[in-house]
Amino acid sequence: MKKLKLGGFALLLGLLWFSCTGSTRADIFTETEFNDTRDSATPLPLNTTLEGTASHADDVDWYSFVLPEPTSAQVKVMVPGEYVRRQAVSFYMEDASGSLKLIAQEGGIGFSGFNSMNLGKGTYYVSIDCAAGEITEYGISVDTSSEFVDVEKEWNNTPAQATAIDFSTVMYANGEIIGYELGDEDWYSFQVDGNYQISMEFSFRSIASDIVHASICDANQKVLLSLDHTSTSRVQSSSILVGPGTYYLHVTAESANPDLKLYTADYDLSITAIKDGTQTTPPASDPGTSVPPADNQSGDHSGTTPAPSPVSLDKTTVQLAVGSSTQLKLSGASGTVAWKSSNPSAATVSSSGKVTGKKTGKATITAVSGGKSDTCTVTVVPKKQKITYSKSQQAGQVTLKWNRQTGVKGYQIRYSTDKSFKKNVKTVTVKKSSTYKKTISKLSKGKTYYFQVRSYGSYGNQLLYGSYSASAKVKVKGTASATGKLNKTKAQITVGGSTQLRLSGVSGAVTWKSSKPSIAAVSRGKVSGKRTGRAVITATCKGKKYTCTVTVVPKKQKVTYAKNQKSGQITLKWNKASAAKGYQICYSTDKSFKKNIKKITVSNNRTIKKTITRLSKGSTYYIKVRSYGTYSGNKLYGAYSKAVKVTVSK
Repeated sequence: MKKLKLGGFALLLGLLWFSCTGSTRADIFTETEFNDTRDSATPLPLNTTLEGTASHADDVDWYSFVLPEPTSAQVKVMVPGEYVRRQAVSFYMEDASGSLKLIAQEGGIGFSGFNSMNLGKGTYYVSIDCAAGEITEYGISVDTSSEFVDVEKEWNNTPAQATAIDFSTVMYANGEIIGYELGDEDWYSFQVDGNYQISMEFSFRSIASDIVHASICDANQKVLLSLDHTSTSRVQSSSILVGPGTYYLHVTAESANPDLKLYTADYDLSITAIKDGTQTTPPASDPGTSVPPADNQSGDHSGTTPAPSPVSLDKTTVQLAVGSSTQLKLSGASGTVAWKSSNPSAATVSSSGKVTGKKTGKATITAVSGGKSDTCTVTVVPKKQKITYSKSQQAGQVTLKWNRQTGVKGYQIRYSTDKSFKKNVKTVTVKKSSTYKKTISKLSKGKTYYFQVRSYGSYGNQLLYGSYSASAKVKVKGTASATGKLNKTKAQITVGGSTQLRLSGVSGAVTWKSSKPSIAAVSRGKVSGKRTGRAVITATCKGKKYTCTVTVVPKKQKVTYAKNQKSGQITLKWNKASAAKGYQICYSTDKSFKKNIKKITVSNNRTIKKTITRLSKGSTYYIKVRSYGTYSGNKLYGAYSKAVKVTVSK
């Protein structure tokens, strides 16, 4: 059985997660110290919140997690006050050689983790630099989606690692630039067995505010054709004539908005190859030969492309549902127009240019007139779905039924309490086409949910989704139970100090009790510090208990005397703290106490004077003092005094 540590910050964190996501908070576990290196990293279960603390001033905490398959993941880091030093949190992926590749590094005001990104199967690491005690406690989680994502096999960062593509009339490269601000790039290779007109097209993009660059290169990695794409358009290149040989597709990305850090850019590229019937034969691509564009025989291989064909289709990309049709028109045609589909089993085309979707897949429609041609890439997706049954039969559950469709791989359900599906959205994938019924559980009793279903098929290694059904609105059976909440689940007060606890969301009498009244007493929710230690305050209403852990520490110290009386020495005095066990002196030549720090422990609380020796003449020192008590073998420190400044002149 996993043991929960329900610390105050962890519970607060869980509530924050609940308010942000609308979902039930996962169990909260604690890190395993010491995890200061990659080799000692604490394993982080997926979809689980883990509580971490800075166990010492310069603590760096490492975590690792494994993705068993490609998925959409979001790394969340929550700290009190939502402040993390810039670049304090680093995110890495382990490459094939076992080395770490930095994907992202961030921090700053308002930082709460990295934006959701599509990631491949593999091992990942997160390191948190606690910055000399700046971060004291935090929460970390990796939230994953059940939805399939299409990510190429990493690592293919060099031509030698290129992912091989089987040559055909239409080739696809679907992948992800991971950590593109820090250098990821993707290489693909394909073999051409004859003379072909080659062109590229971006047919789908799902990440905004970035630019993807794609280039077709020869065997020497010399660029023959290039294409840039942003999320605001669909782009198709002109074509080049190539001969037999090895060719590469090279993909990189960059952010179009420096203020919006997405870290990953997913892309879907298609390469169309049309057999060339002209007598002009380009040279073959080999390690010593580059292939120039067909209409550029001047020897200029800078990547420019020939002028567009004088005939043009009115559409370059089309998405159709199975059974539906669209009409293509060719402008600039002279005489008869010949139409052809590269994949008639997916999409057929009539003699008049009418395209009909037959089954899930892709096809290139080519129109030829007067020796000139143009193409349109057609994607055929499943029909739009329809929900036939939706009812909450049991508390916290909704059962759905939908139309069974042939020729599909499965179905995807999405549901939310927001009818526009803009927030609090969850998805469930049904991977069998023969299954057309599903019960969704763990729903909030008494709440209204909206459900939609869509079918999906596959083509190559790509999933093709049909349109979502109309929404089904269902109120979940059961009564939502009122839950109480303490305004604090963890508190720190000083000896002689106090804090007020309040229990909201309940009706009826509330009783208060302290586990250790000699350390922290409670009366009507007011907690008073008596002596150094820890106590659990329990509020009880109608048999249900709510707790707050209170830590009592010594009062803030004050330096009463600080002077350079002898050579290389400073004499220091401070207030006596009768409730303390001793004192700690901290001094440095850096007034911000970020470097050159030294500490002295005075273990007798009756000693309130100390001479610091071996100091550098001419240097200025900053000195502060704090009291400490002990509880269960651990030191509990009060607040440091205001730092005093002393120059060693003797």
